[in-house]
Amino acid sequence: MPGIQERKCILLLVMLLLIVVIALSGCSTPDTVNNDPKTELDLLWDEAPEGTLAILINLPTPQQLLDYPATESLLLDQTDETILVLPAEDLEQITIWSMKLVDENFVRDLPVYRKHRDWEGFVLELSAIRPEGGPLWQMELTGPSGTRDYYFTYDGQFGTPNFEYIEAK
Repeated sequence: MPGIQERKCILLLVMLLLIVVIALSGCSTPDTVNNDPKTELDLLWDEAPEGTLAILINLPTPQQLLDYPATESLLLDQTDETILVLPAEDLEQITIWSMKLVDENFVRDLPVYRKHRDWEGFVLELSAIRPEGGPLWQMELTGPSGTRDYYFTYDGQFGTPNFEYIEAK
């Protein structure tokens, strides 16, 4: 049976070996290193259908507001209802029109916002009411595959989804 001194030496050697193993394991690198991590925005666009001109985030959560910070804000109505507009990189223009009722039809009145290209990192935050009846606002998206008109309205039957993909027709 080993003496006290021998047990202390064995214990000391085991502790040193354990420290070396822990230190070396902390320095190891994983087999697959991701040198180009995708941002939240990249991941969102990965899920978008082909031909998407813009992604809308309706009533964004506090986390979504952090993940997709607005670079411009547009106050259309005094409301807490917000919409984030994330344009596709190849989008040519966004125009937002006010709408008016003429002979029982809603038609464009005046352009209230227009932006051309230069979309890198661009996020538009809109404050707008979505009426259940006729629209107050229309967004026109022009891209290489065509133009799409989007009416800000509320669907009383199904509600407004958190994410909407606005595709070219």
